[in-house]
Amino acid sequence: MSFLKLSARHFRQQKYISTVLPRQQKAVLINQETVAEDTATSPVVDLDFTDHKQAFKEKSLWEIVRALTVFRVCSNRTFVSRSAESIEQQLFCYRYLKGHREFWVKDCLLPFVKPLFYDQFVGGVTIADVRYNIDKLAKANSGTFVLMVMEAIDEVEEANGNAKNIIKMMEGITEKKTPYGSYMQIRISAMFTSHLLKSCPYCLMKRERKLFIVQLSTCAPTTLAVPVDTLRWLAETPGASGIVPELLSGLILLSEVGQKAVATDTVLMVDAEYTNTNPALTALAMALSLVCNKSKAIVWNTTQCYLKKSLRTCSGNSIC
Repeated sequence: MSFLKLSARHFRQQKYISTVLPRQQKAVLINQETVAEDTATSPVVDLDFTDHKQAFKEKSLWEIVRALTVFRVCSNRTFVSRSAESIEQQLFCYRYLKGHREFWVKDCLLPFVKPLFYDQFVGGVTIADVRYNIDKLAKANSGTFVLMVMEAIDEVEEANGNAKNIIKMMEGITEKKTPYGSYMQIRISAMFTSHLLKSCPYCLMKRERKLFIVQLSTCAPTTLAVPVDTLRWLAETPGASGIVPELLSGLILLSEVGQKAVATDTVLMVDAEYTNTNPALTALAMALSLVCNKSKAIVWNTTQCYLKKSLRTCSGNSIC
């Protein structure tokens, strides 16, 4: 009983949940006609956590027990301080069972791990799963912030697949409008190869006054494109000529994602990751913002990943 009391007190102290956007945000980011249309059938009520029972109202008994259990386990000092050893033991078991991996993972581990731990942190494996959670949170007067987990890539084909998956997810989460709007976090490194992202900073340092990606004031208003003189300079720069095809391919993908966000009114939060050590990510995020934020703010950067020196860079290239 003390365990449940402790966990309930933890919930009462929370002002918001990181994956849920409070209702107050919607007034700025979606038009009032959409809100009026949706709220006619689904009234919007301000979030209020003064009564913790209200917070649990839309949760099943299983979801509450699972959440409290996970919170309790994650607060165990022994478990947290020995997490490295725990991971090493898991890797050892994984290597030992590698020959029978499909049997152990699919038939033994997956049925146990997915409902107990995976579903607590992951919104869904398929678009249908994510859509279900969005609708459920909407009933609890909460919006959702979809994060697609994608890591750095080495092949252009992987970038194409990632861009297609991002666009499909945008279509899925906007298929049915909610009063809270649509939000998604994307990683630029999911659409550009690691080789390109490593080569770009070299070019940026060599040509600081004319950033070859951010120089978009002469480009088409709805697409990301690199000026002809910049492409010519890249072709003549030692060590940079090889990135031109990958650069163009990545910009096309980024442009498609940006256009889809504008068309579906999806707010994109760019996870700029290592902007402090890789200026290319900053430049690409700025380029996407410049193209997509013509009429309203569609592209933002995540609060934990600031776009370093963005104002100075924009001013130096006559964008501001």
